[in-house]
Amino acid sequence: MSGDAVRPPARGRIGAAVILVALQAGWWASVLGVRNGLPWLGPLVIAALLAVHLALVGERWRDLAAILGLGLAGWLADSLLSSLGLITFAGGASGGVAPLWIAGLWLHFGSALGGPLAWLRGRPRLAVALCAVGAPLAYAGGLPLGAVTFHPSTWPTVLALAVEWSLLLPLALAARGGGGMAAASSDAVARPVGAIDQATASERSAS
Repeated sequence: MSGDAVRPPARGRIGAAVILVALQAGWWASVLGVRNGLPWLGPLVIAALLAVHLALVGERWRDLAAILGLGLAGWLADSLLSSLGLITFAGGASGGVAPLWIAGLWLHFGSALGGPLAWLRGRPRLAVALCAVGAPLAYAGGLPLGAVTFHPSTWPTVLALAVEWSLLLPLALAARGGGGMAAASSDAVARPVGAIDQATASERSAS
């Protein structure tokens, strides 16, 4: 029984690690694709990865709603920053509308809300702190590859990205809800173990 008790968190960590690797694969496909004149590559890879994710995840409809919600909100927010001249995306449309590969990255990021980011749910201050640092760094990763361009002063873009993500991520985590991958794994193990315990108790009562 002690071995069963530690397996669910382990499975949850493995699942979270797989999602993080998939996120990196989607990011690189998007950035390298747009750099090499293949803006469709990232969205295509992300679509395939999301299809696999939704086929395997336990809370499929909850995850799909979270993916679509964050994807739309993030794409609109990035489009706003682009229209204000705070950031420019390679392959972007006129009028500051963020390109399709940015929408794909936001959709893909939504798949992490119930997995590797689930531990941030209920910790809004920590989520805000991580967003304030991590979001500008994530976008800055695309600078040397020509995928994005910041405002000439840099700091307005950094501040805007920090605020954008500090608002969107805690809200998305709260909206997604659920117990995350570890909880789902725990339930999957707890049900058969509970059934075995009940059967054992019934046999003892009968004897």
